[in-house]
Amino acid sequence: MRNRSCLHSVPLGLAVVLLVTLAACGGGGGDGDGDGGNPAPGSVVFGRIQGPGSISVNGIDFDTSGAAFSKDGTSQGLGESDLHEGMIVTVRGRINDSRVTGTASGVDYRDNLEGPIAQVNPGAGTFVAMGQLVLVDANTFFNGVTGLAQLAAGNVVEVSGLYDANGNIRATYAELKKATLEPGDAIEVKGMVSNLDTGAQTFTLSGLTVDYATAALSDLPAGGLANGTFVEVESTSPPAGAVLEATEIRGEERFGALPGGAGTEAIIEALVTTVSSATEFRLNRQPVRTTNQTTFAGGTAADLGLNVLLRAEGALDDAGALAALNVSFEDGVGPAGSIFFGTIEGFGSVIVNGIELDASRAVFSKDDVFHGVGEADLRPGMVVMVRGTVNQDGVTGTASRVEYRDILEGTVKEIDLAGNRLVMLGQNVFVDANTVFGGISGIAQLAWGNVAEVSGFFDSGGDIRATYIEFKKIELDPPDVLEIKGTIANLDTAAQTFSLSGLTVPYRTADLIGIPPGGLANGMFVEVRSTHRPLDVHLEASEVRAIDRFGDFRTEHGTEAEVEGLVTAVTSPAELEVNAQPVRITDQTAFEGGTSADLALNRRLEVEGTLDDSGVLVAQQVRFEDSQP
Repeated sequence: MRNRSCLHSVPLGLAVVLLVTLAACGGGGGDGDGDGGNPAPGSVVFGRIQGPGSISVNGIDFDTSGAAFSKDGTSQGLGESDLHEGMIVTVRGRINDSRVTGTASGVDYRDNLEGPIAQVNPGAGTFVAMGQLVLVDANTFFNGVTGLAQLAAGNVVEVSGLYDANGNIRATYAELKKATLEPGDAIEVKGMVSNLDTGAQTFTLSGLTVDYATAALSDLPAGGLANGTFVEVESTSPPAGAVLEATEIRGEERFGALPGGAGTEAIIEALVTTVSSATEFRLNRQPVRTTNQTTFAGGTAADLGLNVLLRAEGALDDAGALAALNVSFEDGVGPAGSIFFGTIEGFGSVIVNGIELDASRAVFSKDDVFHGVGEADLRPGMVVMVRGTVNQDGVTGTASRVEYRDILEGTVKEIDLAGNRLVMLGQNVFVDANTVFGGISGIAQLAWGNVAEVSGFFDSGGDIRATYIEFKKIELDPPDVLEIKGTIANLDTAAQTFSLSGLTVPYRTADLIGIPPGGLANGMFVEVRSTHRPLDVHLEASEVRAIDRFGDFRTEHGTEAEVEGLVTAVTSPAELEVNAQPVRITDQTAFEGGTSADLALNRRLEVEGTLDDSGVLVAQQVRFEDSQP
């Protein structure tokens, strides 16, 4: 990871302010607004799907109503509903002058592998499947499980992601297909042929030896198989050790080599896999060329290196290389990413710890919904997570994603003015002088049965310390959706109920989404949605979805991060949790507003540091945000 030497020089104090500026960039032009404007001729965009509800790739929301969909070159029966957030796709079509919308004529998805897992290493954030080392992080979207810890050897998974310079897969999407492989199931893996032995009829794909003696060969170059050929290998039997007996081998273009002729507008997000010179490199094997006219965001040309995650925009030249007009250093698997978790304090630009982040191309989401969500949907006091990069000047950068999640939206059952407390959906909601209100000036203006939205932090007892409360409506109107997030306790699988703090949740008729093969379990963090009216302290669930706990970065490794929240656990003078994120204090940790002796449950802190290989935030600086002695 590239160290940011100015990290300590930047004053603490999380202030997340969202930029209104809509800067046009890339190969388009004009002053079109909204969905209007003249579309640019022939565009191709390669990257990960950024959210459900539409095909949004690299910040561009595509109209796919007339698009043809394909997977691994097959289009029969495939549609938009088969695609999910995190999958890597190539979109062909046109980008409007607005630079945020476009029209897709074709959407092509290809996975990297589908097959059984050989081993899982949650501590390292990796697993091995079909001989390939797969790396995951907080940007990996999981389907069928909530994270790496719920996968096990023998599980069959589908993986989509980016190849790094070492040939490993940085997963952006991982789906549990089934618990175990059954006889006759088709499995597949893609990669670059190496160590070809035409006598033994074997070759290797990373850590997998492929025996192709009885395989059907198709779509190969005139000379047949050769080292460096990119292939898809299929089989109907699992690997025996590190050897896979292939039933079919097809040659194909390496996904991410951008299609199109000279002048085609192109945008690609991928890892740097080769650096040939200061102006020539490859992203996922796509040649990219920079000039003295290329603009950089989040870094400079000097920061280019293997496995850095970049987004390059420009046009294809006569040789098929991308002549880059803009290069952005992205967050996540690259070394330039930083994460900030805390409350919005105002609007005008994304300012975090004195660093002003351009959010004009940022992706906004609310409760993992991207479509139709923007800066206008957010308010001061809301708890958000911002991902982005910081320039070398240490005071500017680029925000790539701003994510908001509330804790609950439900009806008011009790108002305790003396105790500065509400009871909503069985939860105690505490307010203080720092709570921001929307539509009302305080809890005294709420009444029994009013519907409100709450954002804030959980304390060590599971109660909510609200940073934002918004009055939504006077009373519930079915089929309004209520929602609440929390940790399952008192699970009764026979009665099909569990509790979230003071709320009992019957789930016998609920849709279960993202639940691991073992089913619901105590300690699992979930979101419960319901179209039913709450009855006293009971809420019948319409949907139960397993989700990661907001502000928990344990799947990130080596990333600079800052978390604001309440101390929820103290296990030793040097080990604690802030908003359930593990934090480690060292003799190098600097304190402001208190000392290590003042660390205690429910103290409000801002912690700045770096995530280690176990996902623990090693604190460089700790600031006490409350006024307790």
